[in-house]
Amino acid sequence: MTGRALLRRQPAWKRTTLSERFLGRTRRRLALSYGLLLALVLGTIVSATYVATRSHKTPQIHDQLVGTASDKLSTPDLLQILRQSPRARDEEEAVRTFVISRDGVLRDADAVTNRPPDRAAVTRVLKGAGPTFTSIRGPTGVLSVYTVPVLRRGRVLGAVQTITAETPYNIVLQYLLLVSLVVGGIGLLLAAALGILMANWSLRPIRVAITRQQEFAQNAAHELRAPLTVIRTAADLALRVDEPSEMREALTTTVRQTEHLDAVVGDLRLLAQGDTGGLVADLAPLDLGALVREVCDEVQAAAETRGIRLGLRAPSTLGMSGDRQRLRQLLMILVDNALRYTVSGGCVDIGLAHQGQKATLTVHDTGSGIQPRHLPRIFDRFYRAEEARSQDRGGAGLGLAIAREIVEAHGGQVTVQSRVGAGTDFRVTLPGTADP
Repeated sequence: MTGRALLRRQPAWKRTTLSERFLGRTRRRLALSYGLLLALVLGTIVSATYVATRSHKTPQIHDQLVGTASDKLSTPDLLQILRQSPRARDEEEAVRTFVISRDGVLRDADAVTNRPPDRAAVTRVLKGAGPTFTSIRGPTGVLSVYTVPVLRRGRVLGAVQTITAETPYNIVLQYLLLVSLVVGGIGLLLAAALGILMANWSLRPIRVAITRQQEFAQNAAHELRAPLTVIRTAADLALRVDEPSEMREALTTTVRQTEHLDAVVGDLRLLAQGDTGGLVADLAPLDLGALVREVCDEVQAAAETRGIRLGLRAPSTLGMSGDRQRLRQLLMILVDNALRYTVSGGCVDIGLAHQGQKATLTVHDTGSGIQPRHLPRIFDRFYRAEEARSQDRGGAGLGLAIAREIVEAHGGQVTVQSRVGAGTDFRVTLPGTADP
């Protein structure tokens, strides 16, 4: 490999465009932001569930202990139990009960033992301390204990102590924690994948806008370069020739191309105003029917010269509130566009109708039509879809884009329908009709 080839070779990241690198960085940041947000939400839900379950453990245990103790206290033969001989039996109960007499002797128990589990709590209760909850360490883990006095006529005759192991509850919590970690891990993976999808979805309009902007810049440069080249050539010719006629012709060409450049720049300025919200219609009462007939009269000669029949169907008057100058420009764009792409022997029909509180303007031509795949972009700047519409026919490709801006500035809507070989229909709906 030669040294020159090595110099020309660039890393892949340098060969990518600035917009691609921008979109890549933005995609990664959005994906990370979405992923972190979803992970935070998921982590908060899982943590809240675990904390709520754990905090509910102690009240649930206490409720069980108190309920069992209350059942024992309501036993009719409780006084007899306090006077009977000590008795213990092995009962497989979740909560076990112990009955202790005033002298501290264990009289009845649901477990094989000769003493209550928490003697210190029993001593305090027998001395008048009242019901109390305690925890002790047992052979199988932590035990929760509830001790309550047996009262008759204000006298402490003994105590009832209930006990249960916290191990089953801890096992449930550990299982819940394990499930939460597994679900959280899977959720993080799903959050990352969803973050990437949401980032791509969010950047789709930006990617389309950047592509359209690049196309617009290329088309604008091409549209401006051609007249500039002609102007430079004419100027060079004017500097070299001595004949007044040739110099006059060169200057005439320069003036014509300068006017074309001025028209293109004016159109671009108008579109820029629309982009920034600066294109505002100067609304005033006008007769749209009279305006349509006026435009038709002006283009009648051009239509006859091209051998095109121009038809008009419109009411005698149709009043509305609008910008006369802008609406006139709109009509000229649509009619001129129809005449430009209709061959000799064809026809262009202009229709105006009043529907409720709206005015509907239609412009139909019998040209070659437009392929369906091009219709969504027909109002884009510098966009020419069909081969017949991509030839130089005296326009810069900005007319339909300006037409849409004018319609939207009036709060209306413009649509297009076309069939290949059957012609094209532009339909404009404008609100706010009234008496002229």
